[in-house]
Amino acid sequence: MVCDLMKDIWISESPENNGIRLCFSNGFEPELKSEICAFVRWIRRKYRFPVRLKMYVKFEPYVVSYLSEEKVSATIFLPDDKTDSPFAQISVGNYVGRAENDRFNAVCDILYDIASMITHYFQWLNDETNCGELSSRQAHQKARRVVCKYIDSGGGGYLQKNKKKNSKS
Repeated sequence: MVCDLMKDIWISESPENNGIRLCFSNGFEPELKSEICAFVRWIRRKYRFPVRLKMYVKFEPYVVSYLSEEKVSATIFLPDDKTDSPFAQISVGNYVGRAENDRFNAVCDILYDIASMITHYFQWLNDETNCGELSSRQAHQKARRVVCKYIDSGGGGYLQKNKKKNSKS
């Protein structure tokens, strides 16, 4: 079955809502951690998560993919049994090494990775696969739309403050 890339597979109604659990490694700047938490809270208000999704956010330049063992910015493990909890790992990439005026883009990249992993979660939950493969194209398109909606809705304090700075540059 081939997925309709524009179909909204994120679930907005479900009798169960086990949510997303965020776990942060040490070393996070308070503003960055606050923005990530605000983004996930915004998503939780709009969507339902029938099976708890654990997200480990690491203050590292990369994480190692579960399947290919490559260095990537984000990865997700989706168990065969849908009663088991899936989990994702997100890295902050080169956020720390970026200049202050480029951190807006770095934060957007991190939020994009989170939204992309959530899309893979919903593909898994809805059995939306193509020959057993999750659609990265669908995940990228949905992630971009979700992050843009979040920013347009007011986003968190850090993004709004820095969006104004970026638009002046």
